[in-house]
Amino acid sequence: MPFFRPVSSGPVRAGAVALALLLSSPAWSAPPLTVEQAVREARERAPYARELSERVRAEEGRVQQAGARPNPEVDLLVENFAGSRGLSGTGRAETTGSLALPVELGGKRGARIGSATATLELERAETDASLLDLDLAVRQAHVLAAEAAAGAQLAASELEIARALEDTVGKLVAAGREPPLRQVTAATERAQAEAAARLAEAETRATRERLAALLGRPTVDFEVAALATDSFSQAVGVLTPAGPDLRAADLQVGAAQQRLRLARTERVPDVRLSLGVRRLAAEDATAMVAGVAIPFPLFNRNGGNIAAAAADARSAEAQRERRVREAEARLAAADARARAAVERVATYETQVVPGAAEALRIARLGYAAGRFPYVDLLQAQRGLAAARRDRLAAARDAALALAERDRAGGLTPSPEMQP
Repeated sequence: MPFFRPVSSGPVRAGAVALALLLSSPAWSAPPLTVEQAVREARERAPYARELSERVRAEEGRVQQAGARPNPEVDLLVENFAGSRGLSGTGRAETTGSLALPVELGGKRGARIGSATATLELERAETDASLLDLDLAVRQAHVLAAEAAAGAQLAASELEIARALEDTVGKLVAAGREPPLRQVTAATERAQAEAAARLAEAETRATRERLAALLGRPTVDFEVAALATDSFSQAVGVLTPAGPDLRAADLQVGAAQQRLRLARTERVPDVRLSLGVRRLAAEDATAMVAGVAIPFPLFNRNGGNIAAAAADARSAEAQRERRVREAEARLAAADARARAAVERVATYETQVVPGAAEALRIARLGYAAGRFPYVDLLQAQRGLAAARRDRLAAARDAALALAERDRAGGLTPSPEMQP
């Protein structure tokens, strides 16, 4: 159902029918951009979506690197040459070539892989949550663009009504049934309506620019689908807190625990094994050399890093509890606002706007017949304009509240994009 319904009587009917359209004369031949299409497009081409994707790829690279083993080392050592007396030249030189291999002890490699993998899973969950945030931002921008376009149509309709009333008043003034002051007042109302229409058009362009920036489009080459209130009541149901948010909270604890495990393994020193051949020029002989280097953990047992990692793990557990409670509170608040906003829209749809439209119809007939004063007609005109704008604001608030509720519940406009 389109957001605006037609009402009866002359220019009022024409204006209200125009309100059912997003633009009275579309500048583009393509169908209007729906919120589902906007969200899908943002996920595919928005710079922020690409940024999130590259973050995940970066963590995948770190997982790959975490599994790498230490590189072997090749040593070449020449001794006892180019000295004094009998050590001049290379006749008594000793040349040693060896291969050294660092050996990680204490399970460092496994802990390093586990930490990197946990961080990768956390990044994926955070990415899912961030994509829901992107969905919310796009939906909010789409709602505001649709509201601005509908507001422009409201302004155009109000301008049409103001011109019609100015014409009616002018005829009555010419016939001597109204003082010239009424003509001045009607002209002022019409001028104000013209200014409001120009401002509304500018706001329409501005909101589309903001939406295009979120979508990653260089130009505004689209129009947005109008707000529709018929689906609001269907969108109100039972939800649970967003899965990506809670999953990220759990994985954050796991990642912190893996970092603690890694810190504990690093207190175990690594050893360095070497094996090589020594050439003794004076004896014209060769000999094997072998060695092992073992650091002695006298001053550094990685105690500070272990304490820090343990504190981070406890902090992650507290943060998980906080995030769970915040997610539940966010959903409860968003649900309450959404239900109230949907009820408010229904009230304006069924009572307020129809009543204001009927009041203007009666006031116009009565004024034309000389039974109502001009002030009653002016009040009815302003009352209908205010009712329509309040209805538009209510629809905007309901759409924004439902978008926030879906974000808190982890929903997207398109089921195939569910995390």
